[in-house]
Amino acid sequence: MSASSTVSGQSTKTNNDDEDGCAYRTRVFSYEQQDLFDRVYGMCEDEKLNKNYAWRSYDHSAARQLSNRPSKPSYPPEELDTNFKRNYPPDPFGDEVEPHARVWKIYRDEATSHDEPMVDLWNKTLDILLIFAGLFSAVETAFIVEAYRALLPDYDAYTAHVIYVFASFGNGSLPVQHLSGLGDPSVAVVSNLSRWINGLWFLSLIFSLAVALLCILTKQWVQYYAFRINSPSSSPQQWARRRSLYYEGLLRWHLPGLISTLPVLLHVSLFVFLAGLVLFVWNLDRFISMGLLALTSTLLAFYVLCFVAPMWSIDSPTMSPILEQLMSIGMYHNSLRWLMRTIQAVIHRAL
Repeated sequence: MSASSTVSGQSTKTNNDDEDGCAYRTRVFSYEQQDLFDRVYGMCEDEKLNKNYAWRSYDHSAARQLSNRPSKPSYPPEELDTNFKRNYPPDPFGDEVEPHARVWKIYRDEATSHDEPMVDLWNKTLDILLIFAGLFSAVETAFIVEAYRALLPDYDAYTAHVIYVFASFGNGSLPVQHLSGLGDPSVAVVSNLSRWINGLWFLSLIFSLAVALLCILTKQWVQYYAFRINSPSSSPQQWARRRSLYYEGLLRWHLPGLISTLPVLLHVSLFVFLAGLVLFVWNLDRFISMGLLALTSTLLAFYVLCFVAPMWSIDSPTMSPILEQLMSIGMYHNSLRWLMRTIQAVIHRAL
């Protein structure tokens, strides 16, 4: 009786424990032990419901926390009320330096508006110089053909002189000693004036031909620069990098300075030719030669005055690219000189 009651009591206790296992585990086990027990032996339905409710509550609270987090920063909306904003819409926040950002598009358009007039001006300048150099070289060649003969032996004059000497000797009007004074016909007696005339004209011709050659080369370089700039690119950023590379190369290799120097070389060639022309006419007619000298001097004085006028008046329309570069170089060296003097004064005071 007692055994059966004991067994029945144990079974009743076991059943009660099974029915009230959740409460029993909650009272007896700690949280870690309860979690281990649940994973090993399973959980009752009430506990499952309680945990599912807890997870659902956690999911909602986490969602509320995520929704309360600050979103990605963004600029306030802008009204596209200007042509600039319509042509270059604002970039999203964080995309200001991306390959297709607005800044690269603006740089591309601004650089293109700068390069196109510059290349067009260079091409027109080189075309004018090339035409003038070709025509001027042809004119110089015609004068040189006539002038260089003064450097050659004059066999016709020598032959006439020999005939005159022998005829005079035959008549007995000249002694025999004059025959030894005929000399060698291949040895020409050239005057210094003829040397100056031919030297100046040949120098002028070399300058004009050099300008023509440099114009052809420079025009090729300018055209290739334009071809490089106008080549297609994958993005505005890539175009900006390529244009910056080639434009810095133009400045580093002083191509603008070379183009500015070509007209000056042609001007020098013209004045050298005019100086030779004055000397050439000097033997023919002194009066005409003096008139040419006066005109050449006046033209040279006017040229020098126009060249240096912007140094006194910055708004002078006679400003030339070569003078602008010379002035910038002069200002650069003056600034360096001032900087060196300032540094020396500071060091002197410190010592």
